[in-house]
Amino acid sequence: MATAVQLAGTAFPTPLIKALPTLSGLQGWSYFGGDLTKSQNAAPGGVAYSNLGAGPAFQPNYARCGAVTPGAGVQTGITLFTAETVLVVARYVSGSVGASLGLVTWGANGLLLTPLTGGSTGVQIAHGGVTTSLVDPPITAWRFYAATIGGGVASAVYDLTNNLSNTGAVATITAAGTLKAIGQAPPSTNNQVVDIAFAASYNAIISKANIDLIYASVKQSLALRGIVV
Repeated sequence: MATAVQLAGTAFPTPLIKALPTLSGLQGWSYFGGDLTKSQNAAPGGVAYSNLGAGPAFQPNYARCGAVTPGAGVQTGITLFTAETVLVVARYVSGSVGASLGLVTWGANGLLLTPLTGGSTGVQIAHGGVTTSLVDPPITAWRFYAATIGGGVASAVYDLTNNLSNTGAVATITAAGTLKAIGQAPPSTNNQVVDIAFAASYNAIISKANIDLIYASVKQSLALRGIVV
C-alpha cells in the first residue's frame, strides 16, 4: 500500500532541470533566476560567472538585463574562440528603435537583439564586419535564439521558437581571448532592457541537428520554470 509523505515547511522554488545533451565544446550554460549564486555556470569545470557592473535585476526564473536597476548583465569569464555557438532564451522588454542590446557578446560583436520600426525585432550575429541578421515577429513572448560564427563556415542565426533561420558569409574570428558577456548593452546604448532565462556557449560549430536537441531539452526544463519557448 502506498504511503503519502508530506515535508512540512519545505519549499522547492526552483524545479529540477535537465543537463544539456552531451556535446563537445561546451564552455558554459545556465538557467537564470533568483540571484547570481543560483544562476552559475553549470558546465563541468567551467569558470564562475560574476556580475557585470551592478549585475542584472534577478527575478525568480530569469534575469532582467540592460538599463534596469541594478542594471548591466553577467560576465561569464569565458574566452572567445575561433569558432563559436551561442544559445539564448530571451524576450525583448523595452528600448529605442534601432538600438541594440547584447544577448551574448564580446566587445561590440556577438549575438544582438534590436527593436525595429513596426514592432518587429532583429536578431543578428556579428564579428569583424560580417553580420548575419534575422527579422522576427513582434517580440511579445520568449524566444530561443541560436547562432554559429567562425570556424571557416557560413555564419547562421536561428529563432527556434518560430522556426526561422538565416545564413550569411564566413567570419574570421581574430579576437580570440576576449571575454564574453550576457545581457550587456553596448556603451552607446543606455535604455535597452531584455529578459534572459537561459544561455549557453560552445567553442565549436554545433550542427543544426544538435541545436535542435539542445532546444528540446531547454524547452522541457523551462516549462517547469513557467516559461514557454
